[in-house]
Amino acid sequence: DKIIKSHNISRTILREHYRCSPDIIDFSNRIFYDNLLRVKTEPLDENEIDLISHDGDCQKPADKRSWINEQEIELVIEKLLDLKKSFPCEEIGVVSPFRAQASTIRNRILQLDDFTEKDLINLTIDTAHKFQGDEKEVMIYSLTAGPSMTEKTYDWMVGNNRNNPHERNLINVAVTRARKKLFIIGNENFILSKSGLLTELINFTHYCNNKNNISQK
Repeated sequence: DKIIKSHNISRTILREHYRCSPDIIDFSNRIFYDNLLRVKTEPLDENEIDLISHDGDCQKPADKRSWINEQEIELVIEKLLDLKKSFPCEEIGVVSPFRAQASTIRNRILQLDDFTEKDLINLTIDTAHKFQGDEKEVMIYSLTAGPSMTEKTYDWMVGNNRNNPHERNLINVAVTRARKKLFIIGNENFILSKSGLLTELINFTHYCNNKNNISQK
């Protein structure tokens, strides 16, 4: 961005999109690309975005850095075990805004006999920063947030500071790493009580799934 501005170069958007399923890219197309993308992928016969809701709170880990959500970690691992039956681990990713959440998920998986050493090498669990330029058949987006999270941290993670588009773009990155299927795991009631891009993402997920349910009747 700095190079573009310093050289007065106009940004070029690649208009035709061939990666994500239509509902997945539609969120980013509306929010980040002013509906300029022409989506060239075919819709699935099932929901392309699924929300797994819980009421668990977040907390600081032992070193007091970052944030984790214990109930959410359990749900992420449960979903990983389910996905592993249908997808190779190299085609599954887990993304979280918080490094501690990603690290704790990986450390818990290390203790399970269900994952081989090769699985652990191939399975990517990290923050959106590390996922830039990457893509997977299926992604799990672990939101982590809960009532104990500070307002400042929550505003950062949902991109409420419009003067810092980089933070907003991390949500764009997290959502659009999935080619076929995106599972969002989070404290729905807490997030819907707030404002920001994650609230819009959850509402958009319900909109897509309601639309799909009607079309299948």
